[in-house]
Amino acid sequence: MAKGKDPRFEAVRTLIEAGKIRDLRGIYDIIPMTTVGTAVGIHKSTLYKKLINPGLLKIEECELLAKAFGVTPQTIMTLALSQMHKKSS
Repeated sequence: MAKGKDPRFEAVRTLIEAGKIRDLRGIYDIIPMTTVGTAVGIHKSTLYKKLINPGLLKIEECELLAKAFGVTPQTIMTLALSQMHKKSS
């Protein structure tokens, strides 16, 4: 873990890998949007809009989130897709 990095980022990575976090909402149950936004350089209101409508997430933003949490961009995209499917059901 990088010096000064919030330990909740590692906790989120562990929970994603364990299958305990199944969509983007699960991330923000562990760590606030403000903290994530500051770490990745995305304003919290932008993150909130994309939480409500994950189809708006850009690939570049998936890469930034993935890097922050230590997962692959595909993992972030899978969480977004999972949330989109739940919303449409």
